[in-house]
Amino acid sequence: MLCCSAAVYALDPKKQISQYGYSVWSRQRGLPANSVNVVIQSRDGYLWFGTTAGLLRFDGVRFEAIGTDTADSKNREVITALCETRDGSLWIGTSFAGIRHLKDGKLLPCGPREGFPAMAIRSLFESRTGRLWIGTSDGLFEYSDGQYLSIPIDPPYILSITEDSTGIIFIGTGNGVRCFDEARPNLVHEVINKEGLPGNLMNSDYARQLIRIICKDHQGNIWIGTDNELVRWINGKIIIERMSAIPGPTHITALCEDRHGNLWVGTTQGVFRIAEGRWTNFRASDGLLGDNINWIFEDREGSIWVCTLEGICRFSDVNMTTYTTQEGLANNYQTSVLESSDGSMIFLSAADGGSISKLKNGTFTSVTHAPPIGPSFKARDGSIWTSQSGSLCQIKNDRIIRYDTTTGLPWRWISAITEDSISLIVYLDRIGIQRFINGRLNPYLMADGRPYSKSDFTSCLYHDLAGTLWLGTSEGLVNIQNGKSTSFNKSDGMADSWISVIIEDHQGSLWIGSPRGGLTHYHNGKFTAYTTRMGLFTNEIYSILVDDAGDVWLSSPRGIGRIHRQQVEEFDAGKINHIASQVFTTADGMRTDECFAGWQPAAWKAHDGRLWFATTKGTVMIDPKTFKRNDVPPPVYIEQFIADLQSIRLDRHETLPPGCEKLEFHYTALSYLVPERVFFKYILEGFDREWVDAGTRRVAYYTNLPPGHYTFRVIACNNDGVWNESGSGVAFELAPHFYQTFWFLGLVILLIAGTGYVIYWLRVLQLLKREKELEQRIHERTRQLEVANQELEAFSYSVSHDLRAPLRSIDGFSVALLEDYLDKLDDQGKDFLRRVRAASQHMEHLIDDIINLSRVMRSAMQRTEVDLSTLAQSIANELRSVQPERNVTFIIAPDLTVQADRNLMVVALENLLENAWKFTSKHPAGKIEVGALMREGQKVFFVRDDGDGFDMAFAGKLFGAFQRMHSIADFKGTGIGLATVRRIIHRHGGQVWAEAEKEKGATFYFTIH
Repeated sequence: MLCCSAAVYALDPKKQISQYGYSVWSRQRGLPANSVNVVIQSRDGYLWFGTTAGLLRFDGVRFEAIGTDTADSKNREVITALCETRDGSLWIGTSFAGIRHLKDGKLLPCGPREGFPAMAIRSLFESRTGRLWIGTSDGLFEYSDGQYLSIPIDPPYILSITEDSTGIIFIGTGNGVRCFDEARPNLVHEVINKEGLPGNLMNSDYARQLIRIICKDHQGNIWIGTDNELVRWINGKIIIERMSAIPGPTHITALCEDRHGNLWVGTTQGVFRIAEGRWTNFRASDGLLGDNINWIFEDREGSIWVCTLEGICRFSDVNMTTYTTQEGLANNYQTSVLESSDGSMIFLSAADGGSISKLKNGTFTSVTHAPPIGPSFKARDGSIWTSQSGSLCQIKNDRIIRYDTTTGLPWRWISAITEDSISLIVYLDRIGIQRFINGRLNPYLMADGRPYSKSDFTSCLYHDLAGTLWLGTSEGLVNIQNGKSTSFNKSDGMADSWISVIIEDHQGSLWIGSPRGGLTHYHNGKFTAYTTRMGLFTNEIYSILVDDAGDVWLSSPRGIGRIHRQQVEEFDAGKINHIASQVFTTADGMRTDECFAGWQPAAWKAHDGRLWFATTKGTVMIDPKTFKRNDVPPPVYIEQFIADLQSIRLDRHETLPPGCEKLEFHYTALSYLVPERVFFKYILEGFDREWVDAGTRRVAYYTNLPPGHYTFRVIACNNDGVWNESGSGVAFELAPHFYQTFWFLGLVILLIAGTGYVIYWLRVLQLLKREKELEQRIHERTRQLEVANQELEAFSYSVSHDLRAPLRSIDGFSVALLEDYLDKLDDQGKDFLRRVRAASQHMEHLIDDIINLSRVMRSAMQRTEVDLSTLAQSIANELRSVQPERNVTFIIAPDLTVQADRNLMVVALENLLENAWKFTSKHPAGKIEVGALMREGQKVFFVRDDGDGFDMAFAGKLFGAFQRMHSIADFKGTGIGLATVRRIIHRHGGQVWAEAEKEKGATFYFTIH
């Protein structure tokens, strides 16, 4: 079976079969029968499987059983052959009941009545002229123009059919190959032993030549599979292709040439492939479901499907290449990966006592007598260092030099290694960072000559290009530059304080990973955190690499992720607040989602730009330069429309009966590479206002829709997020009940209108009566308010005249005593008099503020255009004249105008500016700013100072009367000023609030409406 459609993906012939993406389907994954005989892909994109449990249609997620027996739809016939002809018909061969014909979803009769006997079908093939050739266990038939014609072939046991580039039909029989010109089918040529076709080696006395499969390649050659050899027919000559030597005969059962020209061969001993002249194979011992192969097929996305007696296997192209013991690794549990000076890749494993594998020119070798493996490092001289508890080993030119307790190392875990221009630098548990010079540990000295003293557990060390040493510890990040250290942690903007990996990109930025808290980018002195809340695929970061394009790659226990450089730049600049990180898992070629997390380097960027990641099941290689993207949008289909459990036709506009309550729409999209990453959106036009994100769900439900015209539409994207925007749709109408029709609605409206008219006039009469009652109440309350205002005015007069007089007397007599009898009073008496005078003056100020507050509430407002800038400048000049010795800078924005009561705004600004003047008094130089800004489309005025400020925890009582944020000893005042400001602003329909920080000043904001 050959396929020549263009594809986005195709299997890379340079990879071994075991390195492709590999998926299987058996009974455990929803396959109704394990034994699968044949598969094809129809023009609409569906895959069709012929099995021992009937015909199955597959969309990548679900197998749907399709009935083939016209007499009994529940009968599941054994399907042995499939062929789609150019008119869109699907021809189906059964093992015992003859042929079936499926067209436009309908099963058409084609049995004995139509001229075709019930017999075992072995092969179906449509030639270039449109004739259908049918191979059976009892002869060859041709179907053309609605007629079946028997073609005499001896022997009549037909197993396979194909056609070469000249129109010659080749027939595989129970004894050799037969071929003839399609225009002259009676002139049959035999290809048997005497032409060089190998016989059946199972029985040397009977040279039977059972031909199970024949196919044509893109060069026009005919490939013939016999019971023991693979044969190529070229211009009438037979060439035997010797496959890899395996014990016993090789029964060839399936052939398929992929789009790269590689030949896939199915046998009774697994799958073989010849690529670039080299044979490789994949068998049950390698993970194949079974060694008995029935069919091989390449789909339009370049994947190879293998049908076996035990189920379905699929090999797909993937962007990640995994190296395991099958390819030559010494151990699958990989812990570190580095690149040697000669370009070889070095793979280290701490499992099973430790091992080191070396990959050069596609060949693996192992280092004998590998040392204990742990955190590792590649030095400038090309040597590789690896450590363990009490052990530090240097590997150079395949020579291993060991340093351990016998040479003076303490029995301590060495968790990180790096180097600077002086020496190797290591971290030892509970000891700290040390220099390793000439096989000895020495203290790491700071600028003052003392050793670096902190011993926080250090997971990684990194010496950047600028000469700075970075320590990733359990308590945060440490920077040691010019012998001085600086510490950073989560409070400085990092994603987390536990650091496991640090790397530097080509822009000089640092990328810092946490095994629990996410990713941090350190650029231009600023930390930017990336976590799952911002779109990162996981917070558990094990290793970090930055490719040549600047994209960031991350390993984790959930796969390998990527963030595009553009996303990084836009997120760091604040243009976006969410990133779209990608994650790659076993569906992309990894053998496990879990990468290694114990120490560094758990990943490596090679000099050729390829990225290598250590996992618990091999090492994964990614080449970003050749990273493939599936740009083909998937075909989208609505498969079922169900209304109240009844299936609705999709090929015409249907009107559903009134009262239809439950609607179901079953849909799919045909992308087989990674079907679990096919996402859907749908909308019911006429009901939904926007598209519904359905994720991977392939059914939509609606209940109790109102009558009307609707169109259900669905779109989908493939595994790389490429959307089929046209999608698929189905239109329908939901008929109304009689009480939902327009005439019934009009009648109800008239009835309601008449009833409403009567109720309206009854309500009008009731409101008129209520209005009179309210007028009486308003008159009474107005009179009471006038009395209260008169009493308030009397109280104000009393406070103004009756209380001020005695206070002034107290103050006056106090002054007289201080002036006339000062020499007769001792120090305590003088202090008492000064306190009496201060208290009386404070009381007089308080009375003035109370009267002002009362006037603010009672005075009539008259709005005019008020120039706040001029008012503020006038008040500032007055404050300077009172205290000319003060060094205060006023910044007053020009043209601050507002429609307000001028007198009230003078009072408000005086209180705010005097407040700012007062609270900057303890600073040698102060700054007071008056301005405006826009917030949420509204103009907001502000008065800002850099004075004493206040604690925002007490901001709730800031504008209350007699509330103070500071003691009178620190700043004088009555606590009435801000309360007055609030009442003035509220009378103007605005709001007032404040923001401050202790010792850093305060800002008062207000609005005017």
